Amino acid sequence: MKTRFLTNGLALSTLLVASTYAFADHQGAGGGREITVMSRNLYVGFDQTAVVAGVISGIPAQIIQSVSAAYAQVLANQFPKRAEALADEIARTQPLLIGVQEAALFRTGPFDSFSPSPTPAVQVEFDYLELLLQALAARGLDYEAVVINEVFDAEFPGVTPRGKRIRATG
Repeated sequence: MKTRFLTNGLALSTLLVASTYAFADHQGAGGGREITVMSRNLYVGFDQTAVVAGVISGIPAQIIQSVSAAYAQVLANQFPKRAEALADEIARTQPLLIGVQEAALFRTGPFDSFSPSPTPAVQVEFDYLELLLQALAARGLDYEAVVINEVFDAEFPGVTPRGKRIRATG
């Protein structure tokens, strides 16, 4: 039996529908009536207010500095290691449904600063959801994304260790 994975927010109606489906699936497998649910904030990895302030300033150097600092924080927070720890917790508790918030997707692209039509950042650097799903699969756990609610998709110039443009989606 596949366990259902609910991601990016626990909208009540979505949770009820998914729970009903999972409950029926669970009951068909001869299981008990208990439905276990876990919710975790994956933490996007940086202080978003500093980036917003940099962007609102409209000052190119301030935008680049705030975005670069944010990406440095993402790297320092080492989500791949955190995904492994979360996968261990999930393996221990075996929830039927998992709600995760701030499952960010970071992509990079050519640093073309503030050109009117920049080349989109498409090189995936960190896909938090995919990293978590891979860590779960490595433990023999079969979870899948059921609902993904994308709240933002923003791209600004910043300096990564490889001198790239930064795009964050979550």
